[in-house]
Amino acid sequence: MPNGDQTRERIERVALDLFLERGYAGTPLRLIAEAADLTTPALYWHYKSKGDLCFSIVAREFQEFGDLVRAAVGRGSPEEQLREYVEAFVSLQLRRRKGPMKLGFDQLVASLPPAQRTGIDRIQRPLFDGLRGILKSGQSLGVFAVLDVTVTSFAIISMADYVFTWYRPTGEFSIDEIAAEYADLAVRLARGPALGPEPSPRVSRAAAVPKSSAASKP
Repeated sequence: MPNGDQTRERIERVALDLFLERGYAGTPLRLIAEAADLTTPALYWHYKSKGDLCFSIVAREFQEFGDLVRAAVGRGSPEEQLREYVEAFVSLQLRRRKGPMKLGFDQLVASLPPAQRTGIDRIQRPLFDGLRGILKSGQSLGVFAVLDVTVTSFAIISMADYVFTWYRPTGEFSIDEIAAEYADLAVRLARGPALGPEPSPRVSRAAAVPKSSAASKP
């Protein structure tokens, strides 16, 4: 890796830590430069501004996340693709983005100027369009029955996006089990009341939890 790329990687790593710890407004470029063992003028050689640096960090994270989710979706049936999509989304959300980090990223995006937020939206669009494509394919084949593909896509992504709000590493279920449960929920939602639920190929651990202990789960 060229030295310039190594330097940018170091800058973005320490900048992200500082942004998450102190917030965007509370992190001056001078502090980032010191943490990266650089002078402030040297930092400006790599990034035009703090906003430019923040955008680079957030854009890379969202790009990598979207690429990994899309790569997890194979060429099977729409239901299989939906399961793969949601399982990958939830698994990555819990493994790559811990709760405070996820909230921190949302705040960083909100700190960006409108033009750069639009850029983030463009980066995320293929991930959303991929889900819409899966639902539209299932709809055309008669295996899904949703009132509106776009609304259902937003519902599924919102459900998966905020799984971190209740997940606890010490809880009853593993990340893989939670991802499978969320995939089941997404398929049931996509099939709609007209088609009814399709039995999952997996045995649901949640269904086996006694009612008396269910409330104690995270």
